[in-house]
Amino acid sequence: MKKLLFVLLGLSFALFSCKKDEENPVQKFDISFSGNTLKVPSNATILLDGKQYQGSASVAKNRLVAIIAENKAYIYYTGMGNANLNDSTSRRAIGYLMFSDFLQEKSGQALELSTGIRVEQSGNQYTFTNVKKRFAAIERPGNTDYLFQRGEAWPSIDWMQAVKGNNPVSFLEFDNVTYTNISRVKTYGATIRLLPLSNNLLTWKILADKNTQALNAGADPTILAYVNFIDFSYVTLKAVSELISGIPVPFLDCWAAYVADVFGDVVFSTMIQLLTNDNHISKQNWENTANDLLNGFFGCVISNGIEITGVGMVLEQALDILSTGQWIIDNALISSLDILSTSAYEPWQAGNGWDLFKTTFNYYKETDNLEQAVINEFGSSYRIADWNDVVAYCQNNSPGLFISNLNWQLGEENSLMVVRNGQHFWAGSRHYYISRFDHNKPSHYLAHANINNHHIDLGSWYGLNMPVLCIKK
Repeated sequence: MKKLLFVLLGLSFALFSCKKDEENPVQKFDISFSGNTLKVPSNATILLDGKQYQGSASVAKNRLVAIIAENKAYIYYTGMGNANLNDSTSRRAIGYLMFSDFLQEKSGQALELSTGIRVEQSGNQYTFTNVKKRFAAIERPGNTDYLFQRGEAWPSIDWMQAVKGNNPVSFLEFDNVTYTNISRVKTYGATIRLLPLSNNLLTWKILADKNTQALNAGADPTILAYVNFIDFSYVTLKAVSELISGIPVPFLDCWAAYVADVFGDVVFSTMIQLLTNDNHISKQNWENTANDLLNGFFGCVISNGIEITGVGMVLEQALDILSTGQWIIDNALISSLDILSTSAYEPWQAGNGWDLFKTTFNYYKETDNLEQAVINEFGSSYRIADWNDVVAYCQNNSPGLFISNLNWQLGEENSLMVVRNGQHFWAGSRHYYISRFDHNKPSHYLAHANINNHHIDLGSWYGLNMPVLCIKK
């Protein structure tokens, strides 16, 4: 009988998930949030912290909330402001859960790698802190430490053991780790939140490109896939935990164990294909994977006696959006998506010194006395950097590390003046400068040389007004 019920639930969900009508629901209900008060239509029910509220409730800012109306579940994020009660709002809410408050200011007192890992030194100790709102990893000889997303901690359930399984996760409770006498590590950052399959093909391409570049640069494919698997699993659990704080712990433990032990191998192999844009991956592959996840959900629902209306409906809606990659990255979030400018992989080596290169605070013309300008700002211990200095550093380290050390922004408008072979000018009055293009050089830009397939380019022009790149002597 249980087996029959399980099959029927699975079939009913398949039919449910194929009949989405985001833009034209039967009836639209306005949602408003102001001064920590959430208001919904009088015939709608708010589910919050295990309690039900009719019409309105007091809710904290930046909180995921479940709403039931006309026997259907919806999801809302209080940071969204006013919204309509429909499936599109539910998908946007999951996007806000993943990306809201994603931006983190860079510290002027420490090195921040392009993966979003901040490195701080105290004597012979180095502390690596994940400053992004997604999981990260530090690979060192003999071990890999996984760092929690910035400023959060695991929910108080036995999810830790479920995720660990037999995998080499040794550090998954804090967003930082400190090593003594470490000389070199490799850092990784999860990018799976750029997954959306239907509404933004650009993010899919960015996701694949970032991870392909990481593998080409020497990243371990297993660690790369695993840090994304952890990030995906955690966000899914976080959504469940925020929506239904009163849900029985045995259900969460059951489902966590299923994700890690049963579903984990399937996701893991699919994840590697997905991240690298493997030709074997297809929409059907991902749909099959999503169905496996949902089957595990229904199995835990049945075994723990959770009703399929109310709580069950909300979980079904959240997991449907998450497992099928249908969350929406709202336009209001675009400015905070620093994940677009971070990389999936970056090696670090002690002794590189983030004060090796500096840029002048002032802007200069190519006709100014640049040597004197450098001395005026930094003293006689620095000189104008040569293109050959940049090339050598990137070869010994990486272009990403060079960029992150300087907090150098993308685009020709952020170019830095340099010399080449000790010469200021290429021809006539055209002074050398370098530009960061991240492999997408404009067609009008004449590059005399480049690093890593136009990651960084050497150009020249006149009438300049820009900072000067300096290097410690």
